[in-house]
Amino acid sequence: MDTLRFQVQIKFGVLIAGVFLTAVTAFLVYHYQPVSPAVPITLQIVGSGIALTALCYAAMTLHFNVKLNSLRILNEKKKFASDLITEWHKPDMAKLTVAASEITTKVKDLEPKQVLAYLKKDPAKQMAIATMLNYFEKMALVIHEDLADEPMLKDYFKGIVQRYYHAFIEFIRYKRKELTNEAIFERFEQLAHNWMK
Repeated sequence: MDTLRFQVQIKFGVLIAGVFLTAVTAFLVYHYQPVSPAVPITLQIVGSGIALTALCYAAMTLHFNVKLNSLRILNEKKKFASDLITEWHKPDMAKLTVAASEITTKVKDLEPKQVLAYLKKDPAKQMAIATMLNYFEKMALVIHEDLADEPMLKDYFKGIVQRYYHAFIEFIRYKRKELTNEAIFERFEQLAHNWMK
């Protein structure tokens, strides 16, 4: 915010300096012009000085507004990312994360096909994992659309996303075949690959 305050001060400084220089130049030309029609030349200088000052001021205003808008957008993205992290800790989600974490711990040493067999036995476990994957798909879509601050989310969720991806990739493939939809959890898979690079 100090940078923006400094830029506002510079902006008004340019306006004041432009008006001052135009006035001084016009005064000097009017009084020391050897040619008799000093008034038209002075008016041209005043007009040019005002136009130049106005152009500088407009350019600085545009630059200031672009910078201010960029900061506003970045703050909105950070807020959205923070909301996603907060949502992860809400009571209903916390119950699911605990259940899914227990499942992840049980299947971590199993082969992908064995993980799928384990989940197929219990619809409640399938639902818990599907809900978690849906959450990550939503987060990946928000990142893909550039609505949330990816570095902030990556810093918080990178390990979790990788753990879920590696543990449940076969379940993801099974769901795609079952529902004949290759787009299921597609953004989540892309995000996991991007964050593994």
